[in-house]
Amino acid sequence: MTKTMDEIEAVRRGLDAFAAWAAAHPDLPMHSSRTTWIVADHRMENPDHAEIVRAIADGAPIGDVRKIPSEVGGGTMFIERHFGGGVSVQHQAPRAEVCERVVVGTETVEVPDPAAPMVEVERDVVEWRCAPLLNERTKG
Repeated sequence: MTKTMDEIEAVRRGLDAFAAWAAAHPDLPMHSSRTTWIVADHRMENPDHAEIVRAIADGAPIGDVRKIPSEVGGGTMFIERHFGGGVSVQHQAPRAEVCERVVVGTETVEVPDPAAPMVEVERDVVEWRCAPLLNERTKG
């Protein structure tokens, strides 16, 4: 695939912005996958996920940081910051460490039961509130 000069310039600007951000946060170990850098908490002893998320949001224009709940199990939150030109940084954190779990109600649902075809159970309806850790600079 041939890149146009505009695309190449966008990647260069994204890399420059990422390099400036990374220089401001030298204590965060990272590894890369092409133009995505991963803040590697598995390389850290007792990572402070909230602090990592604040570092990712540090200086970001509104809309450049997104939180993405995991589709698998829901206990994980992916935080992603875009620098432009396809250059980004990501972090995977336990959602309970960067957001507050708030029960906003209950609902009755049918679930399978080994002793019967279906049974009704009442369960909590939960919202995850991620401010102020992810503050107004994030969306999603």
